[in-house]
Amino acid sequence: MSNGASEIRAGYLSLPILHPETHQTGTAFLECGKAKHVQMHFAGWRHFEMVYSVRETAVDPERIFKYEDDSEEWKGYCYTRQVNRRYHNDGSSFPAPRDKVFIVVLTHYFVVIEWGWEDCNPSEAATPILRKGRLGEQLWPTA
Repeated sequence: MSNGASEIRAGYLSLPILHPETHQTGTAFLECGKAKHVQMHFAGWRHFEMVYSVRETAVDPERIFKYEDDSEEWKGYCYTRQVNRRYHNDGSSFPAPRDKVFIVVLTHYFVVIEWGWEDCNPSEAATPILRKGRLGEQLWPTA
């Protein structure tokens, strides 16, 4: 983890994040192969989410939770934000629904493995109702 300096790993794109424990700027990574796969095989809106919403959520999350997948094979972090925009295939944007929250899931090595929209818990802003996985302790903001 760097102190905000650009860090490069072979085969990965670097992404600035708010570190969940130090609350300083750090670096996460997105596998180049995954980025290329999204660009080539998914609708345009998915690419624009990757480019804009993932970064916005990672850099300026409303909440960060510890995260554990359903199989309990790995643990990591879930960054959440009620981003303001969603995207059409041509890159044009429109207002995001207020009953949804954008999530970015990272491994404990800070590799982005998943992102997307989840229903938002109506009683807790920017807290997702996950379809899979489990949220643990809230790490950001701290009490």
